[in-house]
Amino acid sequence: MSISLSRIEREFMIRSVMEKEFTIKILVENNSVLAKIKEYKNDKLTCFFIEDKSVPFKTGQDAEIFFSYHNTMCTFSSKIVDITDDRIILGNPEFMYKGLKRKYMRIQKKGDIQVFFQIKDKTIKLNYPKTEKEEKFQKPVIRDNFDINNIKELLHEFQERIKASGFESKIVMLRNKEITSYEERLMQKTAKLIWLQETKEGFPTSDFLPQEKIVTLQDFFSFEVSMGTALNRVKEKVQSYLQGTLFKGIVSQLYCPILYHNYMIGYIFILSKNFENRIEHENVKYTFEFSKILAYSLEKNGYYRDEKKADRQYRAGIIDISASGLLFSHDSDTIIKAIDIGTHLDIILKILNRKISIGTIVKRKFHDNEIWYFGLQYADLRPEDLRFLFEFLYEKQYTNEYKKMWENGIPPSSLDML
Repeated sequence: MSISLSRIEREFMIRSVMEKEFTIKILVENNSVLAKIKEYKNDKLTCFFIEDKSVPFKTGQDAEIFFSYHNTMCTFSSKIVDITDDRIILGNPEFMYKGLKRKYMRIQKKGDIQVFFQIKDKTIKLNYPKTEKEEKFQKPVIRDNFDINNIKELLHEFQERIKASGFESKIVMLRNKEITSYEERLMQKTAKLIWLQETKEGFPTSDFLPQEKIVTLQDFFSFEVSMGTALNRVKEKVQSYLQGTLFKGIVSQLYCPILYHNYMIGYIFILSKNFENRIEHENVKYTFEFSKILAYSLEKNGYYRDEKKADRQYRAGIIDISASGLLFSHDSDTIIKAIDIGTHLDIILKILNRKISIGTIVKRKFHDNEIWYFGLQYADLRPEDLRFLFEFLYEKQYTNEYKKMWENGIPPSSLDML
């Protein structure tokens, strides 16, 4: 992959090329000329032609400059500021790249070329209370006795197991409901289980589940402070909650949220009023495991009403393009967040009256102030579309010679580069 150089590196490179009198190649559309940089000041490069050759260049045209620096091919884009019979003045480049390993030469956008693509909206919008922490949703390990294809049987199996353990239980679903109880607010805030192994002993001080899934005494303190409770009154709140629970005759309890992405779609409530029958570690683990299985089963059976937005189509500004990739720019926050290096992006190139569908991979992403730039490598392009694109861009017939050619004679890379 080519490497973008910083401003200081660009200036150093240009001065080195000038001092060592390296030859540069100036390309404008399909015409090129060889030259040497003789002066670099006031953000302008004055170059003298080394060939006695008239070129059809004009002031204001965009140019691509190539040169070899210690066997490393480099390039930058510029604009022709002035031109005479023996010299050409170029503007200072904003970008420069070294280590080119692309299949075909990039050129400035020519003619009527447009690029369109869609960003799939992966936002999940459901009519359930949102949690402040998103749960990474994935397929859980399924016990042999859990039938995920039959929600009724799944719930029955769980309730029978809890009943056999001597506990009372209920499952509360929260579709189209507001958070009302204290425990619901605590679960929504923390996305954790509320477990009192023995109510009179209070909240646990540590968590035995992976990834800290149980509300500890410290979590309770943090929650109360976030709700506006003065720090010196938090202990009083703890005691008040525990006493209220004991007043209901509950000697051991467990609230387990059922989480789906960043939503609490419901929760499981288990309690014991028997002083000799507490909710133990294995009961907590079993319920926690079941909550994940239930969330997965509900998705599998189409329970969630996903209100995804329709995919939106975007049009982007092409900076430069080749027969193997292109560079486009955009300032949309949605695009900036959705597209990253390695993203597979399906695009449509509209050239004249022809539409070309291309599967691409994002190989570069960088920004300049508010504008972001994305370098795409074509990964899926039909042969007939490649031929059309090549001949349109370079105004040459696509022959076997060009199939094997790499830019400026650089040997093919062992990797898939732009």
